[in-house]
Formats: sequence, C-alpha cells, structure tokens
Amino acid sequence: MGRFQPLLRLSVAASFGLCAIGSFSTACSSEFGRSASDEADAGADVAVIDGGPDGEPYPAPPYGFSVGNTVPNLILQTRIPPSTEWTYVPLSTYFDPFGRKGIKAIAIEVNKAGDVLTDQAIAQLVGRAPLYADRGARLMEVLLPGADPATREIGDAFITKHAITFPVLLDPEKNINVDVAPFRMFIDPRVMQIRKTTTGIGPAGYQFAPELDEILQANGVKL
Repeated sequence: MGRFQPLLRLSVAASFGLCAIGSFSTACSSEFGRSASDEADAGADVAVIDGGPDGEPYPAPPYGFSVGNTVPNLILQTRIPPSTEWTYVPLSTYFDPFGRKGIKAIAIEVNKAGDVLTDQAIAQLVGRAPLYADRGARLMEVLLPGADPATREIGDAFITKHAITFPVLLDPEKNINVDVAPFRMFIDPRVMQIRKTTTGIGPAGYQFAPELDEILQANGVKL
C-alpha cells in the first residue's frame, strides 16, 4: 500500500498536499484492508502517499473537502456489512480512472455519532442505497465524535439500528474537520474530484438525487 506518514487533519476550507476511505464489497475489504485490531498498537489513522492499490497514481492536489478539490486518500477504520470486521481501507480503492471497476459516482456522508440529525440523515441515505448501488454509485457514511464517541462499538450499534448495507467509517480524530453535519461530498471516481457538497437535512431523497444523478450521467449512466 506504499509509504506511510502521520495523517494530517484537513478542514472543509483547507487544501493540503496529502493523499489519503473504504470499499463497497467484502472482497475489496479483505484484499486491501488491514485489520483494525492488528493496527491497535500502530497509532491513529495514517495516510498513503503513493496512490491506489491498483497501481495508478492518485490524482494530484489541491486536496481538501471543498468543491473542486481532490478528496484526500484517507484511510479510516471501516466496516462493510454484512462483515462484522473493522479494517483499514484506502479511499483510493474507489479510484476508477478507466472504468474497470464499474464505479460511476461516490457519495460520502459525514455525521456526528449519537446526534438526532444523524438518525434522520442516515434514514434517507439507507432508503436510496439500493437504487444507487444498481446504478454504479458507491455510498459511505463517516461518523465523527458527537453526543457519542466514534468507536467500533458505537459504529456496530449504528449499523444494526439502521440496517446499513454500505461502508461505515470511523473518524474519531476528526480528520474530516467539518463545521456542519450532516455534510456530504459527491465525487467523480474518474478523477476523485469533489463535484458538489451539501449540508443539513432536505426533503426525502433530495440530497442524493440531483447531485449523484449529475455525476452518473456524466459517466455514461442512463437514468
């Protein structure tokens, strides 16, 4: 997976020279992931700087969480249901510059563990997940510390409560340092560039319809 260095914290407004989340299938997790328990003595999250697991160099900076930025190639603790194991999987797993993986769009929702708005937001995301999975979109949920800590135990309870079928990632150190949650990033997997961001709670299905549809259509999906 390349060379590693301590992970730098990025804010939504910041752009730094850093590469650095998840996988949609258990197969990807086992191929690219590292057991979270195995990493317990290795310190907190890390950042890969060499590129994706398939050998393609990760897209160039500016890195950050604003529209137009390349999303950093973060590695966070990730659980991909139905697996019950937490592993570290790089976001570069989703990088699909030539369309070989069939990934047409990426949506990452960032929420605070235990907050009321988190329950509302995840219910809308879970409701859209089957439709967008069929269209080639990859959905992910990132938990920051909130009313509850962003721990594996909290993550497990969250997945069970909401019957989540897509990757859930833990960011206890707030590497994705957003001021408002829910916060969503809609990413083009060809270049890992953030095309749109949204915040808050919208009408049922709103936050994942127009933003994802735009990227899907640009990458050849007929809706």
